[in-house]
Amino acid sequence: MNMRDLAGWYLTALDDMGIEQTNLMGFAFGGWLAAEMATMDPKRFSKLVLVNPMGIKPPT
Repeated sequence: MNMRDLAGWYLTALDDMGIEQTNLMGFAFGGWLAAEMATMDPKRFSKLVLVNPMGIKPPT
């Protein structure tokens, strides 16, 4: 399983719970996951907070 698969699993879980729109926050590994989820379904999330996310390289 890769990060995109994991993000898809969580998006499906949100669907199963009937959550159509929400805020999303992720810290460290969860920040990477949250960023992936937000790129896969940007309209679902009103706000996105990433705290020290892993796996994201800022431009140099």
